[in-house]
Amino acid sequence: MTIWALIPLITCLAYIVLFVLALQFVEKRVNRVFTFYLAAAAVWSFTSFMLHLNAFPQQALLWNELLVVALIGTMITYYHFVRVYTNRPAGIGLYLGYGLLLILAVLSLSGFIVQYAYVTDGVLYHSLGISIYFIGGVSLAFIGIVIFLLVKKYRSSFDPIDRNRTMYLIGGWSILVLLSYTNLIPAVAGFPLDHIGSLINAFIISYAISRYHLLDIKLVARRGLTYVTLVGALIGIYIGAIFLGIRFFPEQSPVTIVSGATVIALLLALMTRPLRHAIQEGIDRLFFRGTYDYRQTLLSFGSKMGNILNLDELAKEMLPTMTKALNITRASLLLQDIGSGDFTTQFTYPKDKSKLSDNLSFSADNPVISWLEKETSPLNLKQIDSIPEFKGLWQIEREKLTSSDLDFLCPIKSRGRLIGILALGSK
Repeated sequence: MTIWALIPLITCLAYIVLFVLALQFVEKRVNRVFTFYLAAAAVWSFTSFMLHLNAFPQQALLWNELLVVALIGTMITYYHFVRVYTNRPAGIGLYLGYGLLLILAVLSLSGFIVQYAYVTDGVLYHSLGISIYFIGGVSLAFIGIVIFLLVKKYRSSFDPIDRNRTMYLIGGWSILVLLSYTNLIPAVAGFPLDHIGSLINAFIISYAISRYHLLDIKLVARRGLTYVTLVGALIGIYIGAIFLGIRFFPEQSPVTIVSGATVIALLLALMTRPLRHAIQEGIDRLFFRGTYDYRQTLLSFGSKMGNILNLDELAKEMLPTMTKALNITRASLLLQDIGSGDFTTQFTYPKDKSKLSDNLSFSADNPVISWLEKETSPLNLKQIDSIPEFKGLWQIEREKLTSSDLDFLCPIKSRGRLIGILALGSK
């Protein structure tokens, strides 16, 4: 195996790992489409690996035909992902892209795209004829739209984390595209430089996942450890049962011992659901340690709320539990005064008169209230300077917020109307 076959193989394995991680979050549409892209990228790398490996020289033409389809498929699925990531509907461009991909697949596998292909010492020699200009033009159009959408999202976002995440996606995709277009340069067209770009993109996506929460990496680790522990335990029991059978029942045939061990393993597999819950609880306790019990209490708090009619009792139950579960310094509940319309602090845990957050209040016309009335997501107080709506905030109000030891203001709404604010302290 040459280095030119090894590069796409490593890239394929990298995308398979990312694909397995992303599979755990397919509940969200953006994650489902993201896994679709990762699968397409893995297939593209695999076809390149098989082509450059040249294990079956007579199949070089077939693998090159599949490679062309997989390459364009990767571009289209990434375009699909970016449309969802930037909160845009599918649009005619997406249907056109998948339609062109289907036509390309038919033409390529019918022998109308790749004229010839062979591999010598890991280097590909092939010709796509005039179709390379059509493929290059279509690819360039979708690549341009992807960059445009990502740049537009970057410029319109005021969330530093979201901007950094988008910038990494732009950087990774740009590197992949630049190295992919080396296929148009005759001197280096036979080398898989595009997969070096793809590998770099995989590393950048991995960093974005771990650093900027493109996926919830902590949840991935928890679920992954659960399944690894469960499967490892079943395999260990299965192998252990075989060794014990051989040791204590030497007169039995190997087939009988293996069959018995298999029956034991299958019976245990039927009990995996309660066993998985037990392992998951142990791993969650390991991850969350002192806050685990408070988190469980917080998760079950919704069922108790209907039985608590007194607001004071509700706040006394909710704020301490939330503070301990999230491991934050404090939590306050601000409610609207019926007469003035102002929002004032009514409940705080823990109480400390020296803290400004215990006396925090907002007038009805405050820019903070206007922002919370329009938004459904929490306001990160560390990002106030980067949000245009708060340019008119008085300096004294700005200083009051920055020195309040609070990180987030969460809007509480009833039928679309702001009725309260949950203020959460720092970790």
